[in-house]
Amino acid sequence: MAVIQLAIPLTLNPKPVVVPAPDSQQGKILRYLRNGGSLTVGEALSMFGCYALSQRIGELKRAGWPIVAESYKTPGGARVARYRMADAS
Repeated sequence: MAVIQLAIPLTLNPKPVVVPAPDSQQGKILRYLRNGGSLTVGEALSMFGCYALSQRIGELKRAGWPIVAESYKTPGGARVARYRMADAS
């Protein structure tokens, strides 16, 4: 009896992700998010000196990282985006 094996490539993420330099703003933000953190613009400014969080997040997303934004109401009542890694499904 002959055994036939089929090789089916399994790709969960068809696009490879690009890892930024660990000491860059992108690298620091990515490490924080991958460790379960979430960030608003104000938090990114105080923690990483990042004035342009949405641009850094956009760069990370284009590099293949699954980052999502949620609406967040600050204690002062302003609505801002809070970024985090997408849940693994």
